[in-house]
Amino acid sequence: MRVLLTGASGFLGSHIAEQLAARGDTVRALVRKSTKVDALQKLGVELAFANLERGEGLDAALDGVDAVIHCAGIVKARKPDEFHEVNAVGTMKLLDASIKSGEVKRFIYISSLEAYGPSAAGVIPTEDMPANPLTHYGRSKLAGERAVLAAKDELPVTVMRPTGIYGPRDTEIFQLFEVTNRGLMPLINSRDGTFTMIYGPDCAGAILACLDKDKSTGKVYFITDGRTYTWRDAETIMRNAVGKKTLSFEIPGFMVHAAAIGAEVYGRIANKAVIFTRDKLNMLRARHLVASSEALQRDFNWKPSVYFDEGAKLTAKWYRDNGWL
Repeated sequence: MRVLLTGASGFLGSHIAEQLAARGDTVRALVRKSTKVDALQKLGVELAFANLERGEGLDAALDGVDAVIHCAGIVKARKPDEFHEVNAVGTMKLLDASIKSGEVKRFIYISSLEAYGPSAAGVIPTEDMPANPLTHYGRSKLAGERAVLAAKDELPVTVMRPTGIYGPRDTEIFQLFEVTNRGLMPLINSRDGTFTMIYGPDCAGAILACLDKDKSTGKVYFITDGRTYTWRDAETIMRNAVGKKTLSFEIPGFMVHAAAIGAEVYGRIANKAVIFTRDKLNMLRARHLVASSEALQRDFNWKPSVYFDEGAKLTAKWYRDNGWL
């Protein structure tokens, strides 16, 4: 199978590319001229240079392609409109080009739990529940989802919503490992707040399981390891992962809010996208960020290889082995 993969140079995309290549699929990565491609070239990945937002190079990138895994997107932006331009409009252009090609047989869109939003206490959301995203990023991903699902009569499509993803090569949740390794465990949420997680290689495996089956056409699937954790659990899991005692403490809300304002001011002055904003705090401070992966496990006979406690240990080991910790 020849698969066009967007976002292949990113954390999750790199694991998808790695697993596709390992099982013998031909991987074609859609990349920009500025993308670092050394790791992809070592895997023997084909490179297709294109621009999603402008739709440039898509026809050539899709030539001879059997399936598309659309993993690219932005999680931070200089202004809210950029989220829509990349995550929604870019998705629509790739989708339209895939339909036009007449060769693509599967289109898998990688969305996010953030497109659904937080849930009420005691509720584990399933895919049929209405979404209520709280952030510009979440709303842009939901717009992408809706565009993809609207095309289900023209092309077999699937939407996948990973929850919090962590694992080797991740640079975002790495910051939590880094601060824990220094003996600290700062909390901006209640210790009783709940969340779900998925190990990066397992998330990639779930996406490949979807790629191999047709029954998912026109459906949405959450990807989690199947367990719900509290921030109290996270304290223990992270301590065990790095092997150090930690001092945990809750950061007052006004300090978190002030830090977000500071980050925004820096972003405007430097003309850089920053991820820690007041908008992002709407999601970070939500008490319950959970979902159910029962449909995924049922429809694809898929199961995670590790849960958060073991996955965190594997991730910490990778960080140490590679000089990150």
